[in-house]
Amino acid sequence: MKKILLFLITVILFTVASRAQIQTPVSIKKDSSIKKTIIQRAPVTQAPAPKTVAPSVYTLTSAKVNIRTGNDNKETPSNMIFFFREKDGVWGKGTDLFQSGSKSEFKVNSNFEMLLDRVPATAAAAYTLDNLQARGLYFAVYYSPNFITDAWKIESITVTLEFKDQFGNLHPSFGNRVIQYNISNGLLTNANWLLKATADGAFFTPSPVSIGSTF
Repeated sequence: MKKILLFLITVILFTVASRAQIQTPVSIKKDSSIKKTIIQRAPVTQAPAPKTVAPSVYTLTSAKVNIRTGNDNKETPSNMIFFFREKDGVWGKGTDLFQSGSKSEFKVNSNFEMLLDRVPATAAAAYTLDNLQARGLYFAVYYSPNFITDAWKIESITVTLEFKDQFGNLHPSFGNRVIQYNISNGLLTNANWLLKATADGAFFTPSPVSIGSTF
């Protein structure tokens, strides 16, 4: 009897111990290093900075002139110089912008075209479209005959201006601005050796030319 009782007690104790082990939660140590590693390795995304485009600043990049000779040629080596500058105004004489010359013959009823040379000493700001529209333009043809009796008849002068911005784009309206002077009394002589012309600043509209002996 005692052996049976001892056996039953042993079975009961074993059962209670087994249930206690099953019900007791297992303590798990959390590894926070995994979370930290994920956070540290996550890429940092930044919004791209907005692109800023500088406003266009249009500048006179080149100028050329076409001179139509009438029924009296310019002989060799009679000299001519074409002047291009800001229009004279309340500020005084305009700044010189371009200047070119030639001693070649300009034949009767022919066209002579040349690309004008920029004046090196003139500041870049003088060539901006804003400046030239504010001041206007002045053109002049200086004639120095080889003989006192020589004369040169000019029928027309065409000036072509090219305005581009700092990105190389032509101005939508003044990219290639053509200024045409039709001249009925354009005879240059030893006494009247200067032909002068101007253009307004707004649209570079030409004004009538004059011929004389003073700038």
